[in-house]
Amino acid sequence: MAATGFTPISLYLTTTASAVPVNTNLVAGELAINTTDEKLYFKNTAGTVKLLADASVALNGVSGPASAVNNNVAFFNGTTGKLIKDSGLTLSGSNTGDQTITLTGGVTGSGTGSFAATVITNANLTGDVTSIGNATTLSNTAVTAGVYTNTNLTVDSKGRITAASSGAAGGVTTFSAGTTGLTPSTATTGAVTLAGTLAVANGGTGVTSSTGSGSNVLSTSPTLVTPNIGAATGTSLITTAGVTGSVISASNGLVVNSNTVSASYSIPSGSSASSTGPITINSGITVTVPSGSRWVVL
Repeated sequence: MAATGFTPISLYLTTTASAVPVNTNLVAGELAINTTDEKLYFKNTAGTVKLLADASVALNGVSGPASAVNNNVAFFNGTTGKLIKDSGLTLSGSNTGDQTITLTGGVTGSGTGSFAATVITNANLTGDVTSIGNATTLSNTAVTAGVYTNTNLTVDSKGRITAASSGAAGGVTTFSAGTTGLTPSTATTGAVTLAGTLAVANGGTGVTSSTGSGSNVLSTSPTLVTPNIGAATGTSLITTAGVTGSVISASNGLVVNSNTVSASYSIPSGSSASSTGPITINSGITVTVPSGSRWVVL
């Protein structure tokens, strides 16, 4: 007999395996049992038929396959959180410390974390970095391993050396001092030392040695090009050509000339000459006095 405010529960029965009632089979609050599947269903007030109990699992528990492979990892089957299935993946090792996971096919996903131990994949790396199993290495280039000197290198945009060869020794390979009169006295590599005499045309003296002291000391019989002679410190100045100037002055009062003319000479036009005699002109020697000029022998 039903209590006040309650309606007796009705029961709907079937023995057909896998038969599930639909909402037209039941009224709200009515139960349906499948004795073959050992499952109990009910219809809620919204008109939806739901599984109330399953004898194969504990009440509100998780249902799984009839059998599984030992140590395989279980996956949820669907989104109810009540069904699981065999994933086909295996874990080995203890549950404390490093674990070994063997995967087949592609592995995708997202999240954070890291592998603390060796990762074994079935796919080898190719390209600039190659791998076979756990062995990873850089791919070879066309450069032969070895020692190079004065090396010529080619580097690509990734910083790899793609070509290398030994080059010629560095430093100065040839040296010329031109018309200076100077020449290298050492090898033409490394530090270069010059030797020789700097030519007059390049600002030198043109002499190979000199003695004495002063700002510029010349050796015996130098060739002077338009010299500017200051105060004399010697006793004489011998030239093979004339000495010219605005005034020729003898500080001791004496101008000395030879008594013998031993070389032919022509007095320049517009000039005159004087000598203190007696004067002897050697045989075959001539002194030419141009028109308008005089040679006076005192």
